[in-house]
Amino acid sequence: MTVLAVGDEVDERLLGDSLPERLRGVRLLLSCGDLPADYLEALVDRFQVPLLYVRGNHDHRYGEATPPGDNIHGRIITVGGLRIL
Repeated sequence: MTVLAVGDEVDERLLGDSLPERLRGVRLLLSCGDLPADYLEALVDRFQVPLLYVRGNHDHRYGEATPPGDNIHGRIITVGGLRIL
């Protein structure tokens, strides 16, 4: 399974018109924190795959606008045979 892990810094290249070949097979987005909810939503729209995330130390800003996906803080998740701790 190909996982795109992101965290801390917005990378607009991931939302651009052309994607590197290695990103075409992404099956899961994993956010390691400190990214705006609207950016994560745009990534979900772009890649059309599920999002798992944990909040970072700056993610109190989410308030009511949480990212689309599952907050996996404190949980062990298995997706497609991959265990995420």
